[in-house]
Amino acid sequence: MPKALCKNHADPYERFHESFTLAFADMEEQGYNCFACCPSNPFGLKMEFYEDGDDIVCLWKPHTNFQSWLNTLHGGIQSTLMDEVGGWV
Repeated sequence: MPKALCKNHADPYERFHESFTLAFADMEEQGYNCFACCPSNPFGLKMEFYEDGDDIVCLWKPHTNFQSWLNTLHGGIQSTLMDEVGGWV
């Protein structure tokens, strides 16, 4: 992971995974199933966000199910990533 993404934590993805999942547990019981950031959506992107000082950080690893052409991330997925990031900042 590039150090520039997170200046205060050695491995922020692992550190914040549990708190992110717990934050949405109640919402999921009410029908929350966001394609971009719901951790339990089986077809979703499962994006995870957290604050790092004044920054909002999201670390996401693409899966082969999200490709359009060989080894190319689908444009609709790229648009969804940008849309979701815009909603969090």
